[in-house]
Amino acid sequence: EKTGLPVHGIVNSSKPDLAGAVEFVASIGGSSVLYVAPYDRKRPLMESWNENQAVIRKGLPAAEKHQVKILVENVWAGFLISAFDAVRFIDEINHPWFGSYFDVGNNVRWGVPQHWIELLGPRIGRLDIKEWDERKHRAEGLSKGFSSPIGEGIIEWDAVRAALKGIGYQGWATAEVGSGDRTRLADIAARMNTVLSL
Repeated sequence: EKTGLPVHGIVNSSKPDLAGAVEFVASIGGSSVLYVAPYDRKRPLMESWNENQAVIRKGLPAAEKHQVKILVENVWAGFLISAFDAVRFIDEINHPWFGSYFDVGNNVRWGVPQHWIELLGPRIGRLDIKEWDERKHRAEGLSKGFSSPIGEGIIEWDAVRAALKGIGYQGWATAEVGSGDRTRLADIAARMNTVLSL
């Protein structure tokens, strides 16, 4: 209320109390909860699949009551690394208040963002926007791949925009990058406007 800015969502990480997160975000006027699907590589994949779906299903009555979307994101956990798996995971739950929080920059590790967007289609409820630079990743380490400014890495933003237009996406897009002073924020906004053609 102090800033006048709407809260479009919160990150619940992989905490199992999704209903509590939904109630909290609803209390501050938000409309989504990002659920990070955990994956323990030492356990069978189907155990993680079933456990994640159980956690999400448990939170869905609260999501429906408060009209808050629960949106799953793979991050880099290694779960849902195929667009087809992501579609199947969401469709098996088959609930109007559940979908995908799609991170364009993170996705480059698993595939081509515009192809994922085409397959996920209306399941996408929110977007995270950041860049990926394969050269920096290889030369300086994994996390450095995200250090390039938005629009200066390897993401094909023209194709990403076309895919978003193709699915009729009209939702939030968050710049998931480091913050800063007014000059830094103005630069981020300008870059977002450029890559999204706003």
